[in-house]
Amino acid sequence: KTRATTSMMHPKHQQSAAHDKLSSIYHQYVLEHSEAPSNTYDLINYMQIHNINDVSFKEVSLFLMNGSRTSQKSAKQPFKPNTSSTRVGQSKPRVRSATISAWSSSVAAATETYYNDNVRNVYQIYYKAKRMTPGNTNQLINYAKSINLHLKWNEVNKFLKNDASYLRSLITADALQYVDIPTVQKQQTIQIKVEASDSEFYWIKGLTVQSTVGDICKKLEPRLQQTATKINLYKDDVRLSEWSKLAQLGLCDGDSVSLGVHNTSTGIDSFLETSLAKKQYYGQFRTLSNVAAAANKKLNAMFNDDDDDDDDECDDQEKEIEMYTQNILSNAASGITSNRDTLLHVMNGLAQANGQKCVFFNSDENIVPADSAERNSHLHIFEANDGNKSKTFVLTLNCIESAEEKQDANEQEMYEMQKCVQENKIDAHPTLKDIKLKLSHVHNVLLSRIQITGVFVGSFNVEYTIADLTPTEVQTMKSNAGEMQSKMNQLFDDYERLNVHPILFRQTYDISMFDEAGNKSFDEKETFKVGMDSNGTAGTYTQPFGWTRYGLRVLDQFEGGNTWLDPFQHQNNWYRAFHGTGSGGAGGSAVDAMASIYNGGFRISYQDGRNDTTAVYGDGVYVSPNPEFVEASYASTITIDTQNGKKAFKFMLMVAVKPDSVVRDDDDIWHVPHAKDVRPYGILIKQC
Repeated sequence: KTRATTSMMHPKHQQSAAHDKLSSIYHQYVLEHSEAPSNTYDLINYMQIHNINDVSFKEVSLFLMNGSRTSQKSAKQPFKPNTSSTRVGQSKPRVRSATISAWSSSVAAATETYYNDNVRNVYQIYYKAKRMTPGNTNQLINYAKSINLHLKWNEVNKFLKNDASYLRSLITADALQYVDIPTVQKQQTIQIKVEASDSEFYWIKGLTVQSTVGDICKKLEPRLQQTATKINLYKDDVRLSEWSKLAQLGLCDGDSVSLGVHNTSTGIDSFLETSLAKKQYYGQFRTLSNVAAAANKKLNAMFNDDDDDDDDECDDQEKEIEMYTQNILSNAASGITSNRDTLLHVMNGLAQANGQKCVFFNSDENIVPADSAERNSHLHIFEANDGNKSKTFVLTLNCIESAEEKQDANEQEMYEMQKCVQENKIDAHPTLKDIKLKLSHVHNVLLSRIQITGVFVGSFNVEYTIADLTPTEVQTMKSNAGEMQSKMNQLFDDYERLNVHPILFRQTYDISMFDEAGNKSFDEKETFKVGMDSNGTAGTYTQPFGWTRYGLRVLDQFEGGNTWLDPFQHQNNWYRAFHGTGSGGAGGSAVDAMASIYNGGFRISYQDGRNDTTAVYGDGVYVSPNPEFVEASYASTITIDTQNGKKAFKFMLMVAVKPDSVVRDDDDIWHVPHAKDVRPYGILIKQC
C-alpha cells in the first residue's frame, strides 16, 4: 500500500518526502549514537533494526552524499520506531544490488556489529588474495602495510571480533566481485655500509630508498650499545640529518657513510645523567654507621632498660613484620604450585640457600620495615639468587671543591675512571688501585676479592662488591660495623659514608608486589606472535608448558603506558622471553636499570669477565625465547618441606624485551645491550 501510494506522487514531491524522512532518521541516529553514521551501511542497518524498509539504498547513498548540507538543517521531529511485532526481514528494502540485499539480511539480527570501511576493504582484499581469513590482528595490519595502507590496531581488533556470520558475508562471491587486489610495486631492499674506522665497518641491511638516516641509527643501537639519538652519521664530512631519506641523499645499494666519533662532552653528559640516577638509588641504602648504631643498640639493650619512643616505634614495626613472616612460614607449604604459599616458601628457601634471613611484609596493609631502604627495595627476588654479585657497597668520599673549574676537573677525572672500570683497566689507574687496596684492609679480605664495578659523581662515589662473601663474613661485618667505620675514617682522609645494599643482611619481599590478574598455569603448549621490531619481524612467544606464573604489579609503572605488556598482542607489545637466575652466564641483576620499579632490574654480563660474569656473544642481559632452554640450564632449583614431604621446585622469570634492542645470537639465546630494555613481569615455579 505504501509503495503504491508513493509511486502516485509527483517525482519532486516523492524525493522531498524521502529526504524529509531520512533527515528525521539521520537526526535520531545522531541523538542515539552521539555521532553521525560513517557510511551508507551504518544508516541502512539502523533502519533495519527499527523495521524501516521503504527507503532504497540509492536514496540513502544520495542523501549522505549531501550530508554536509543535511547536518546544518534544523532537526525535524524524530521518527517513532516501529515497535509492532512485524518480523525483521518480512518486507525487504528496495535495494538494487544482490550483494546489499544479502548484506542487509545478514546483519538485521546483529545489533552490535562494528563497521569500518577501511578495515572491511583490507579484509576482503586479504581474503581474495590469499583465499583465507587473517588469523589475528597483526596479520591484517601487516598485510595492509604491504599494500601501502595503514590500519589502527584497535579498529582491526574490534572489527575481527564481529559475529562470524557477518564476516562470512563479506567474503561471499557476490561481495567480492567488485573487490580488486591492488598492484603494489615492491620496494627493493638495499644495504648501506657504515664505516667506523679503516678496519671496522657494519653492513646495515633491510633498508629501502625511503628509509631514513634515523632507521640506520636504530639498527646500529645494539651493535654500538648506544642510543640512536647519540649516533652521528656523515657523508663527505657532512653530518646527515636523522630525518633525511636515503633517496634524498642519493644513497644507493652498497654506498658508504661514516660513523661519527662522539666528543668527550657528550660522554660526560651521559655519565652525569647516570650518576644522578645512581645517587638517588643508592641514597636509599642504609649506611655503615646505621648498621653500627643498630648493633650497638642491641648490645646496650642486653644490659639496661633505657626507653626511647622512636626506638620503641621501630621495634614495634620490626616485631610486626617478624610476626607477619612467621604466620606465612609457620605452616609447611602445600606443595601445590598454584597456591601462593608454595611460592613464598620457595623464595624463603632461596634466601636460606644464600645464608640469609627472609622477611615478608605488606605495604598495602601498612606492615612495613622500619628501614626505608628495605621498604623501598620491595622486590629483591632478581638479586636474591645472584649469589654475592648483587650485594653492592658504595664508598662516598667528600672531594668536591668550591671552585667551579675544579669541580669540572673532578667530573672529567671521574669520567676517565669510569672508562677504566668499563675497560677493565682498574689496576692501571693509581687512584682506583689505591682505593681497592684500602678496601681490602677494611674488610680484611684478599685484594683480588675487591671488585670495583663503577664510579659516579655527587661527591666521589665508588661502587664495589666482595667476591665469594660467605654468610659468616656477613655476620662478622654486621657485628663489627663500628670497627669497620673506624678503619674507614683512618684510611680515607675524606671518608663520608659507606652505603650497604639492603639485602646484604636479609632479604625483604613485599607481598603487595603480586598482581593476581597476571597469574596463570600453563597447561598447554601454545605459541603466539607477540611484538614486532622496526623491520616488521614478529616475536614468537612460547608459553612455558607445565609452569605456574605469578604476575607482578608492573602496569602503570613505566613511561609510555602499558602497551608494552597489555593488552596481549597489541602492536606495541614487547617480545616475551625468559631469564634464569641459577647461573651467572645468564646475567644477574644490578642497578643499571634505574627506571625499574624493582630497584635494580638486571645485571649486564661482560665478555671480559668483569663483575664475575660471562658473556659469550656480547655485553648485555642474556635471555631466551625458549622456556625449555632456560629450564634445562639456568633455572634455579630449591628443595622445601611441604605437607607431603620434601619437594624440589624450579624457579625462573618471565620478562618482556624491547624488540629493537634484541641481538639474536642463536635460536635459544638473545642478549640485550641495555638493562632498561628488559622488564620482569612474572615469577615462574614448577615442581621438578
